[in-house]
Parts: sequence; C-alpha cells; structure tokens
Amino acid sequence: MKSYVLALALAGYSGISFSAETYIGGAGASVCGSWSESRRSPLTTEKIMTEQMTVSWVMGFISAMNNEHAAGYPNFTSNFRRIGADGVTGWLDNYCKANPIDSISDAAFNLTLQILE
Repeated sequence: MKSYVLALALAGYSGISFSAETYIGGAGASVCGSWSESRRSPLTTEKIMTEQMTVSWVMGFISAMNNEHAAGYPNFTSNFRRIGADGVTGWLDNYCKANPIDSISDAAFNLTLQILE
C-alpha cells in the first residue's frame, strides 16, 4: 500500500503520467528491448556512448525524483547514493530483460519507487 500511495504521489507531484499524451525525450523514450539487445551486441564506441547516455538519463531522472520527494519530507534519507552507475546498469539489465516492451522511463520510474521504499 505504501508503494502504491508513493507512486500516486510521485506521479501527481512530478507531473509524470504514462499516457499517450506525455512526451518523454532522450534516452528515456527508448524501449527496454533495445537496451537488452545492445547489451548483447559486440562492444563498439557507439554502443558504449549510447549505454552511458542511457544510464546518465536514468540517474538524472532518479535524481530529480529524489529531489522532489525530499522537498516534502524534511527527515528524508535517500538510498540513491549507494546505487551508482554500475547499480543502475545492472538494474536496467534485469528490468529490461523481464519487461522488453517497457520504455527506459518506465524502468527509471520503477527503480525510483524501489529506492524510495
């Protein structure tokens, strides 16, 4: 119940809505299946840059959500500091393997909910 209420609060408070009218730009608009496929492909400079850009986008998303959440809770302590880029990369690997048609923004939102639990 706590997660459900938090999800509703975050979605309403931050203006995030996963409707067809919402515009998500950058790496967040990519599909998880593309992330998973890229992770299985041979290492290239383009692949490294794309994966780093995606992880950076997710970390920025989480940072923004973390900041918005902290504004409403004076005694808030975030678990985000403990994750880092490697943690985000591993989480995206697992989430996207299980949810290939979700977007990277969906993955970022779900990771944010886990961090804020």
